Parts: sequence; structure tokens; C-alpha cells
Amino acid sequence: MPVEHCRNGHELTLQNTQLRFSTKGNYQYRRCRICFDLTDSDVADIEKHFFEGGTMRSLVLTAPKMITFKERSITSPAWWNRMTALSTHNGNVRKATAARALRAQQTHCKQGHPLSGDNLRLERDSKTAAPRRACRACRNASFERGNYKYTAEQIETATDCIMNKGMTISEVTQRRGDRSRFIKYEALAIALSKDPTLNERLRHQSTLNADAKLRAWKGTWKSKSAGYMPASEVAAVIVAHPDWTAKRVAEETGRDLTYIWGVANRKGLKTATMRVARPKPIVRPKLPRIDRGPTLTGIIAAQPHEVYTTIDQIVPRGLDYDRRKEIVSEMILAVLEGELNLADAKAAYPRFLTASYRQFSYKAFGDIRSPVPLDAPAYLDGTMLRVETVSESLWDRM
Repeated sequence: MPVEHCRNGHELTLQNTQLRFSTKGNYQYRRCRICFDLTDSDVADIEKHFFEGGTMRSLVLTAPKMITFKERSITSPAWWNRMTALSTHNGNVRKATAARALRAQQTHCKQGHPLSGDNLRLERDSKTAAPRRACRACRNASFERGNYKYTAEQIETATDCIMNKGMTISEVTQRRGDRSRFIKYEALAIALSKDPTLNERLRHQSTLNADAKLRAWKGTWKSKSAGYMPASEVAAVIVAHPDWTAKRVAEETGRDLTYIWGVANRKGLKTATMRVARPKPIVRPKLPRIDRGPTLTGIIAAQPHEVYTTIDQIVPRGLDYDRRKEIVSEMILAVLEGELNLADAKAAYPRFLTASYRQFSYKAFGDIRSPVPLDAPAYLDGTMLRVETVSESLWDRM
């Protein structure tokens, strides 16, 4: 008797029944829509789950509805990709949060030094720029193993350059042109770690020197906190003064020249220097494209021939060059002699390929398995020639 109810007791009526094919498509089977279909509330709950930081592993659905949810990858690929992307992001956030929680519980480094007091050093991760705790003793030991030695004269030179000559820490510890560096960065870091007062003074002054160099490079540049002219006001200045050049607009507005050019391009405006008539580049006219069919030699272009073009497209180019040329020649000859209809050439290609393999079983000569001359080896693992195996001479028969 046919089954009239599903496992959960729902009646399999015409409206509640969905016909499905098996995985291999061998047979059909029925399934209950109430058990399998995702309602609007189910979809809303799934989206809420992922938007609130959930993952695929923590998604709670019944087994039948989980099957339908995974089938959404085919029926609704855009929605499925959005949900899977959210799940992956939420999983990465959970892993990072768990890793930070474990690091927060760490009280000592791997070498047993306490991560507190003067031994605690705050730094940023080189990849994520996230703040993290580091051991000062391990860092100093690493520097000492690297043999970063320094002298008191080097420290005095670096301090004088930063405090009195307007240089930065990067300029002191790097080579600039022909000038060599005054001290290695690691050595300077070791020296500053031993003198916190000098460390604070040099780093503060280096930051001030870097800001001064940036302002000098930007000209009349103003920081965002100090206030600067927005793009709308810069565009109004360009419109109000059409005779001004971009350089003068930059001087009057306090913005750099690159910013002025960008605003003018975005707003569709032109300064005085942009209106100068510039010679137009000479553009080479495009020649009409001539589509030619393949030729026999591939060297001299010729008018395409219907028979050769068709045969050349049928025979695969992955064959050996000599074998392919032989098959193409045989098929063209058969078409020209009337033995083969051009419309049936594609179906007849396997026949010509088989004939070619029967006539020329192997390309390499000098092998016992292929038609070879008498001076070829007689055996696969010997040096005897085929002529040495002939027991009767040709002259004996005459």
C-alpha cells in the first residue's frame, strides 16, 4: 500500500507532496513539504543567526530543513554566498577573540619572564597592527644575540641629530645616499630601553620633526584638526577665478597640487593651465580586418578554400604533425574524388584515423615493431641488424 503520511505524521496530500529524484536519478520519491520547505520565518531566523555572529556549525535546523538549506546553493546562489561569507567571517572573528582571550590570561612569556611591571612592553602586530604584549627581557636578549653593539659616541651623535638638527629616528638609523647610518635601529632601541627618559624625549622630538618635514613638503598644508578647505569650496574658487593656474589655486586654498587636479577632474572643471590648447596625438588609423582561413603551409596567405577549411577544423591539432598532414590530405582527396561527402566528413574522421594507424603504426624508426629498413636493429634488446638475419641472398635466387 502507498504511504499516506510522512515520518512526522503529516498527510502526503497533493499540495504537501514534492517529487524528487534520487542522487543518481534512478528513481523518484516523495517528500513532505511541511518537513522540508523553509518558510519565511525560517529564512528570517537563519539570516538573524548569521548577522548576530553565528556560524554554519552553530546553526540549529532539523535534518530535513538542513538539506533544503544546502540546496539553496543551487536555487539561490547569491543568498547562499552571502550567508557562507558571513559564516566564514564570524568564524574568523571567534577564533581571533578566543586567541586574544588566551593571550590575556598569559602571565609569563615562554621563557618564564613575568609580563608585568617594567618587563612589559606594548607593541603592534606587524601584519594586523593589533596591540599586543611583549617581553622586554626576551627582546633585549634577542638584540644581544644579534651582536648589536653601540658606543656612547653613537648615542650622543644620534641625540644631537634628533634634538638639534631636525632629523628623525628613521633618518638616523638608515642610509641616505652616500651617508652611512649613525647607528643601527636595534642598537638604538637597546640604548633607549635602558634610559626611559631619553627614550621619551627622542621619540617625541622625532615625531615633531617628522610633522615639520611633512608640512614643509606639502607647502601650505593644514591638518584635518586645524581645518582645511573642502572640495566644494575649492571647486568654487576654480569657477570664480578662471584665470588662475592650478598652482595658484593650491596656494590660495591651502591644498596640495595633486588634490586640486583631482577636484578639477571630478567636478569637470579646468584651470588656466588646463585650457591651453595641446597638440592632439597622431592616431594611426585602424586598418580593416581581413579574416582568412588556414592555409596548407601556414606561411603564404591564400584565399580560403571551403574543403580544406572544413577538414582542417575537423582533424584535431593534438595529433602528430606528419600524421595529421597525412589524414588531412587523404580526406581532402576523398572529398575531391567524390568518395566522401563534405557534410559527413566529421563522422568519417575516425575511419581515416584508424587507417593511418594501421598503415603507420609507430612514428619512430629503428624499432622492431615498425616497418624499418634492413639496417635497423633486429631485436629490442640487441645490436644485431635485420640484414644479418637474412639466410638467403638475393643473388642466390637469380
